[in-house]
Amino acid sequence: MSDAGDGAPSRGARVRPAVRAIVLSDEDEVLLMRFLFPRVAVWLAPGGGLQPGEPPRDGLRRELAEETGRDGWTVGPQLWHRITRYDLGRGTVEQRERYYLVRTARFEPPSMLPDPAERRWFDRFRWWRIEAIARSPERFAPRCIARHLRRLLDHGVPRVPIDVSG
Repeated sequence: MSDAGDGAPSRGARVRPAVRAIVLSDEDEVLLMRFLFPRVAVWLAPGGGLQPGEPPRDGLRRELAEETGRDGWTVGPQLWHRITRYDLGRGTVEQRERYYLVRTARFEPPSMLPDPAERRWFDRFRWWRIEAIARSPERFAPRCIARHLRRLLDHGVPRVPIDVSG
């Protein structure tokens, strides 16, 4: 599956197309966001849901601007795709994510998100070294992010997007 929007949804789930950025600094650190959900804290790549009819790269630039307060993002190739399911009290959502590479100079991300709905769950940003992710007891999504980041840095962009759902 090269497109996270393919396939039938799980029974009773609402499908939500989404995009995420693997924001890598010049020092090969990755920018992640920590969200505090009801039963778990998790580090995620910046991004979010696409608006109806919105092209993925446009949606990712919009999401990055909303979350970081910075414009002018250059979105690179799609690296990965993932399907995840969750329920935050309004029914099951099947989120179909596409991950794109975004290279940038390291910057200081904001301490608060402008969107009140996201602010409810958002805790903080952090630049992570891959080795620190691999050693951390914290939860990351996708769970195998350190392994896939290491593969990206060692072997470059994959020829076709990799499924990181597992």
